[in-house]
Amino acid sequence: MSSIATNALQEASLPTLIMCLAHITGDDRWLSEPFLPVRDTNLFHDETGGLSEHAQTEVREAMSIILEEISAGSR
Repeated sequence: MSSIATNALQEASLPTLIMCLAHITGDDRWLSEPFLPVRDTNLFHDETGGLSEHAQTEVREAMSIILEEISAGSR
């Protein structure tokens, strides 16, 4: 994956990535713990969704694989 895409995944909103993963893969595991974002009532929301570092890494790695598959035409 390009460094631009890798950087974009590092900056992306984790709750948004989770919804994309659930939609693209059809896998409901993305809609339960440990991937459930915490409720955020801040004016500027937390891009991490309150997820643990491990869960954040798992989401970003999964999305990276999905994007590579889409790019290669295998998904």
